[in-house]
Amino acid sequence: MAGGVVVGVHHADTSTAAVRWASDEAQMRGLSLTLVHAWKEPVDIAVEIDELPELYGPAESRAEHGRATAVLLAHEADLLILGGHSPHTSHAIRLVMHLAKCPVVVVPDAPPARAGRVVVGVTRSDASLAALRWARDAAARRGATLVVAHAWQSHESVGEELVRELAQEAGDSARTRLVHGAPLDSLLTLGAKADLLVLGRRVHHGVERILHASISDEAAALAECPVAVVPAQ
Repeated sequence: MAGGVVVGVHHADTSTAAVRWASDEAQMRGLSLTLVHAWKEPVDIAVEIDELPELYGPAESRAEHGRATAVLLAHEADLLILGGHSPHTSHAIRLVMHLAKCPVVVVPDAPPARAGRVVVGVTRSDASLAALRWARDAAARRGATLVVAHAWQSHESVGEELVRELAQEAGDSARTRLVHGAPLDSLLTLGAKADLLVLGRRVHHGVERILHASISDEAAALAECPVAVVPAQ
C-alpha cells in the first residue's frame, strides 16, 4: 500500500490527539495522510476527507478488514502514528512498535503544549544512531532544540564519551544531558518538558521480537509527550 503518514484510528475520544499530530507531521514533511481503522466487516472502504477540526490538510480515511496490527503493518508507511494509552490498545501498540519497518510515534491523549525541545535517548548501539539522526531531522523541521540524553548508573565516564561522540553527529546546536539515574525515569522526566521523545529500537528476530521488553515500550505507555521509536537501519 501507499506510503506517507498513516495514523491508526480507534475511538474518536482516544484518536483525536493522534490524528491532529499526524496531520501536522504530514504537512511538515510534505507527505500524504491516511487515517486507518481496522474493523470486522469483510470489505474495505476508502473516503476522501476535505475538512475535519483535527486536520491541517487533505487526508484519506480507510476502514480495512482485519486485526489492527496486521492492517497497520500492511501499509508501507514512512511514519506510523498510534494514539492513546488505553489498555485495550496497548498490546497492539507494542506489537506495531516491535514489528514496523518504519518509525512509530505513540501520541498520548493529552500531549503537553509545545516547549521547543526534542529529546533523544542514546546508548552505544546502532539503534541510537538511527534515532539520533531521525531526532535531528524532527527538531530541524520544528525549529526546536535537540537534546541528546544518556542516563547512567555505574559508568559515568563511558556515558560522557558516548554523548560527546554522538553530539558531533547531532550538530553544533544540539545540547547534551548526562543524567545519573534509572534510564526510564530519567527519560520520562526529560520528556515531560519536550515536544517529542525519540528512542531507538534494536532489531530482533523471530519470537524474540515480540517477547523482548524494552525501555521504549514503557516510555510509550507512560510518557507525557509523544514518543517516537525508530528501528535500527
